[in-house]
Order: sequence, then C-alpha cells, then structure tokens
Amino acid sequence: MKRTINGSALRLAAALALLIILGSCGGEEKEETQVQVVRPVKTITLGGGQGVGRSFPGKVQGSQRVNLSFR
Repeated sequence: MKRTINGSALRLAAALALLIILGSCGGEEKEETQVQVVRPVKTITLGGGQGVGRSFPGKVQGSQRVNLSFR
C-alpha cells in the first residue's frame, strides 16, 4: 500500500510554508529606547605651573635599534 501526496495537498503545504516564512520576516522590530544614566565622575582642574621647569640633558633612543637599507 503506497501513499502519495496529490497536487492540491502539496500546493497547500507549500503555500502554508511560504506564509509562515514571509510572516516571520515581515514583523516590525521594536526599537528599544535606552535612557542614558548620568553618572558622577571625579574631576580635577589643572592650573598653570608656578614657573618651575625641569630640563634634562640627553638624547632619547629606543632599547632596540635596527639598521635598515633600501634599494
């Protein structure tokens, strides 16, 4: 005893599957509004120096040095 799906049942199943797929894709997305929370921060206002400057004689170099040559 062999059962086959006739054409109208196959069309109905395809139409239902198509409706389910299209129905799940067409929904409007809800926009989530995020309320920005104001968080206190510690700040320090820097003023100008008192005229005392520091100077260090010398030359700054990296700890590793590579001599490159280009043609």
